[in-house]
Amino acid sequence: MSADPFAAAQSVADATLYEGYVLYPYRASSTKNQFRWQFGVLVPEAHGTDGERAQLRTECVVDPGDRPELRVRVRFLQVQQRAVEMLEGDDFRPVAELVVDSVRWVHWDEAVEQQIDLGPFPLLPLAGAAHSIDIDLGAHTEHELLTGASGAIEGRVVRTRSALTGSIDVITEWAAGPGALLKVGVVVRNATPVHLPGAPRDALLSHSLVGVHTLLAVEDATFVSCMDPPADACEAVAECHNDGTYPVLVGDDDRVMLSSPIILYDHPVIAPESHGDLYDSLEIDEIL
Repeated sequence: MSADPFAAAQSVADATLYEGYVLYPYRASSTKNQFRWQFGVLVPEAHGTDGERAQLRTECVVDPGDRPELRVRVRFLQVQQRAVEMLEGDDFRPVAELVVDSVRWVHWDEAVEQQIDLGPFPLLPLAGAAHSIDIDLGAHTEHELLTGASGAIEGRVVRTRSALTGSIDVITEWAAGPGALLKVGVVVRNATPVHLPGAPRDALLSHSLVGVHTLLAVEDATFVSCMDPPADACEAVAECHNDGTYPVLVGDDDRVMLSSPIILYDHPVIAPESHGDLYDSLEIDEIL
């Protein structure tokens, strides 16, 4: 395999990851930016419902060669809460906003990209094709001092992240129907031990995985389209169960699959008219 077999999918995966991060007009004060993180949210298991999942499942079909190998990459955003404090005497005091050299600092939920890789590992024999890895991200706090033009400290930004735990499981089995096809499944689960009865959604987001999507890449094998499978693979594809995610082919050689919380067609690309990152939900159909 190449150093990064997912390179061809990077731009589309990034658009998926940040879709809904902030909407136009791009201001924290905008009403529609008060309800964020629309897609691919995995809440803690104690809060999993039909509306907000605690796990997602991807299943797709692989047409293997003699020595097929698989790599899996799971990407998501971890919510980071940004608070602002003003320096008063020798102490810092929380404030709603702080202006330092014409820069206005406000409370805001930022995002930190997280990426977890599995593999490469052989898909055959099946006895060794099952793999699992834990998600274990510890709590984190950092401080950024805010200084004015004179060099004097006027305040600080405090960024905090809550701990996240979970798991990623890869399961491989023979697919239904004729031929020697394989069914590969990837389950991502949020097992963070948090239970906040009656808590609003915003309170749960700091304990959630956001914008979760899965990338799969194979060597000495190809993926079968889930949207338009060949006749001899229709039964195998029909047996696949995808919950909260939609796998599509990416690239030209059918060796990379993107399983996204947003419904896409096979072989999505970023439109050449898009010269930068766009985070508006109304624009996603125009840039992919």
